Amino acid sequence: MILDALNALVARALACWGLAGPKTDVSLVTRRENLIYRVTVADGDRRTDFALRLHRPGLRTALQLRSELAWMQAMAEAGIPVPAPSLGARCAGRGGGRVQLQPAGLD
Repeated sequence: MILDALNALVARALACWGLAGPKTDVSLVTRRENLIYRVTVADGDRRTDFALRLHRPGLRTALQLRSELAWMQAMAEAGIPVPAPSLGARCAGRGGGRVQLQPAGLD
């Protein structure tokens, strides 16, 4: 049941970001404080990798998560090689923000 709920969250996130489809491969990378998935989208011979992070409810607030994304973006802009969050696309979720909080109950 929990796995089904997590798979549904991943599917909704991929659809929200326009990454769902037959050319998208998703694999779980790690399960610790967060669930981190590698999302690979194939386009002909080109493959693009993304990271999808589902955080554990109650671990961080939305403000803390947004602060982390802003910090990563600032480091990327300074030339530090870090995974930079996408600023172009916006998920059509609550408020259109990159941080989308889901109801608890999956822990």
